[in-house]
Amino acid sequence: GDYKIDAVQSLTLKSGITVQMTPDTILRVIPNSAARYAVLTVNGVENVRILGGVLIGDRRQHFGITGEWGMGIRITGAKNIVVQGTTCNEFWGDGFYIGETATGKPSENIRLVDIKADRNRRQGLSLISGKSIEIVDASFTNTNGTAPAAGMDIEPNNPRNVLENIIIRDLTTAGNQGAGIIISSGALAGTPHPLGIHILNHRDEGSDRGMQISTKGIIPGEVLIDQPEWKNTRRNAIAIQGHDHRSFHIPIKAAAISDVNQSRPGAAIDIYSF
Repeated sequence: GDYKIDAVQSLTLKSGITVQMTPDTILRVIPNSAARYAVLTVNGVENVRILGGVLIGDRRQHFGITGEWGMGIRITGAKNIVVQGTTCNEFWGDGFYIGETATGKPSENIRLVDIKADRNRRQGLSLISGKSIEIVDASFTNTNGTAPAAGMDIEPNNPRNVLENIIIRDLTTAGNQGAGIIISSGALAGTPHPLGIHILNHRDEGSDRGMQISTKGIIPGEVLIDQPEWKNTRRNAIAIQGHDHRSFHIPIKAAAISDVNQSRPGAAIDIYSF
């Protein structure tokens, strides 16, 4: 069916719940003026599965003009969560969000498979804090409206956040106002916890950049970028900004880059300080 959801109230899932939706199931946000909402809230619980369905936000009918936190699925401080075959389109903020609880507990063992996000206002997916996060065969497209407007944004909020054992495999991004993937790790400056991110077979076409990595301070660890394909970007294929040579390593292996710098002249690979 086509269900109208009060996303300010939200549907809050308990531990052990499976939400099974058919490909034709629609959960549609009732237009509101809230700066913050979520259709499905997964907070501090364990062993939850969300399968199938299409979630549609209210960005075209939203009554408010402030905020950027209207989400399709918000996962915070949860453990052993699977989201598979679910689509989140046209949200005031992000299609999907993975972060911590108010007390600082990160999300852990989260697996997102075959998910899609299109025409969201802020991000297709935001990853703030998590351990053992796997994102496979996802598609984040046509994000636009408010910065960073990325397909996927990996952006911790404070030094207590963690980004450990993050695997992103076979991700497609396209047509995003910002980069296909943004890694903005500056908030972790001084952390003792090593960054661990492996991005394999990322494909971007027509976003502002294929990938953008912005840092400050010294953060241990590694971001491995393996076999990306970036083409027809408006600016660089990849930009690495303000990265201290003592900070995490950024190996880039077997990159395929073509027809970039469509909107302005510049380098395919751009490494610079601010």
